[in-house]
Amino acid sequence: MKPGKKKTEKDVAGSKNVGGDDSGTFKVDSDMIGGNPNGIDGIKALMIIAGGIAALVSGWLILHNILHLI
Repeated sequence: MKPGKKKTEKDVAGSKNVGGDDSGTFKVDSDMIGGNPNGIDGIKALMIIAGGIAALVSGWLILHNILHLI
């Protein structure tokens, strides 16, 4: 932007930084809400940990029942 030029609503809404179009709408992405686009967020990490715990418990229950049958 040239020095001295005022920003209009069209310039702000249609800018690439906002990620919008000329209608004034924009899409909220992970950059805007503090997410890390190159990594995992807290919810995904908790889901992975919960999945691991569930797999361990399921494996233990299966092996436990097999040993009781023997």
